[in-house]
Amino acid sequence: MKKIAALAAALLTAAALLGGCAARTAVSPEEFQKKAEGLSYTVQAQTPTEVGAEKTLSAAKKDSDAQVSFTVFDTAAHAAGSYSALRKSMPSKGGQAVDSDAYNKFTVTNGEIYYVLIRMDNTVLNCTDSVSKQKETDDLVSALKY
Repeated sequence: MKKIAALAAALLTAAALLGGCAARTAVSPEEFQKKAEGLSYTVQAQTPTEVGAEKTLSAAKKDSDAQVSFTVFDTAAHAAGSYSALRKSMPSKGGQAVDSDAYNKFTVTNGEIYYVLIRMDNTVLNCTDSVSKQKETDDLVSALKY
């Protein structure tokens, strides 16, 4: 009986410790702006044009080719639709994709252009940059934990 109690205690402890490794969560527009500006991007609000889009922010970096769009949708389904449409417009040869119910990521390089497209829950992050400045885009994605 003591072995079972010890095993149960160990499992509960492991569950509590690993609970901090939860799934990723989407950032808010305010969090996006704070992280982007912290990496020297200039962030501006844009008029949302896509179906279900509630808020769109664009970010650009001086002396860089980086162009970023962050959109919050009213539902994850609308975000998934936007992700799908944007992905179809990108070159696919040599691209890498990660797809799940709540998260999609597609990266591809085409000539001198580096593309990153990410959907997390009801948000879409769409980035383009020159291959030579790819690290700037990757740093933003990492800062957002996307």
